[in-house]
Amino acid sequence: MADLREDAYRMELLLTAMVDLLEEKGILTREELLQSAQETDQELTRLLGDLVLDSFYKKDENEKPPW
Repeated sequence: MADLREDAYRMELLLTAMVDLLEEKGILTREELLQSAQETDQELTRLLGDLVLDSFYKKDENEKPPW
């Protein structure tokens, strides 16, 4: 568990540094990043929901998922 906390801390530190640099260089604002993160979260939530529904309602074993 301690390893996971350390990994999470390092990822957060790296992400914070990257966001700061992108903002300082005028490439991206925090608001734009947050908007993009929200859109990505919504899309992943939709895709994961589809995965669950597809496996639950799957009619044909040979049927391929839409992704």
